[in-house]
Amino acid sequence: MNGKIFNSAEGKLISPTQEEWRVLLLAAVLYRDLRPWDWVEEEDLFGVRDPWTGEIGWCVVVGSLGQMPGLVVYRGDLGYKWYTETMKRQKLDFESAIEMDILTASFSDRKELTARDIQVIKDAGLSCRGRKQWPQFRSQHPWRAPWYLAGHEARFLALALLQAIGMTTRLGKGELSRTKRGGDILVREFSGRPEILDPLFAPGSSPASGKADDGVSVSRQITDEIEGDHAGLWVDTWVKPKACEEPVPQITYDANKVRTIASRASRGGCWEVDVFPFQTVLADDTVPYWPAMLLVGDAQTGFLLHTQLTKPDNRWNVLTGSFLDFLLNYRHLPAEIRVERETLLKAWAPLCGALGIEVKKVRSLPLIRFAEREFLRRFNKQSR
Repeated sequence: MNGKIFNSAEGKLISPTQEEWRVLLLAAVLYRDLRPWDWVEEEDLFGVRDPWTGEIGWCVVVGSLGQMPGLVVYRGDLGYKWYTETMKRQKLDFESAIEMDILTASFSDRKELTARDIQVIKDAGLSCRGRKQWPQFRSQHPWRAPWYLAGHEARFLALALLQAIGMTTRLGKGELSRTKRGGDILVREFSGRPEILDPLFAPGSSPASGKADDGVSVSRQITDEIEGDHAGLWVDTWVKPKACEEPVPQITYDANKVRTIASRASRGGCWEVDVFPFQTVLADDTVPYWPAMLLVGDAQTGFLLHTQLTKPDNRWNVLTGSFLDFLLNYRHLPAEIRVERETLLKAWAPLCGALGIEVKKVRSLPLIRFAEREFLRRFNKQSR
């Protein structure tokens, strides 16, 4: 299976095939009609291991608190970390929310779907009626806006929905009393070879061309076509989630340039520096994203010295390179740099050591925060 999200040659999303959409939609409709949020809480976490990549998707049934019903799949070890953070805080701040790595299947009103969402449903031969009946699928990667699914994401989300149907049914019938045991969490794993599943999503694998707006026929189709052949190959396992900390960015830079800067520059003063997500979405030919911004300001004079905006994917190397180019031309180094973030402190510690600059973590950067608000205000004004 192709696990790529983008075609690197064209820089475009690899969209699901019609068969991948068909299977996903049928699974979603069956899950919707089951209404597991009527008896399952968000604390009833369970996992589904991706048969093709081995990554665990941590599944949460949502809707019990009156919010939009559906299924949220937190991907991997970092996904589990953000699930626990969400449960602790209930509402995440902007910078935490954009770090999410999730897949979602939700059920909305028709007016909340895009034309593209509706066309996918029509092309699959399905129809929906009523409030909170229309399936909508999204993928969100860190620093990327929620967006349409790639092909392999549609496949995995379909399987996650089917396993969620089985898990929640067992919970509702009392066949399963809990999904957590000590520090372990119940994870469903496919014990067969992943290639066995590929024909399910192949063109012409099984027909579903007629309108399937009746829950019984949809249930029969999905049970016969998918669950029936492979249900016995899915097994229960107990997995202890790994503790996961945000990795320290690995930055590469030109050591000769650093030596040149250090040898030519005058020294003195204190600067404020921050690297952070700018709170506006930009679009290119792939997936809309929140850009990364670098701000450098003189804490003593109050002057902003350097700014740079870039895409998030390689932000640390790009912004560090921009900072070094600025220093090369500015020919002055501060005695001290103040930062708010532990990540920036650790990422730039080797660089600042080579430049002979002390890096200090502080509670707030008043100049940087003021500049950030001004940039955002001007950007929003120009966008109107």
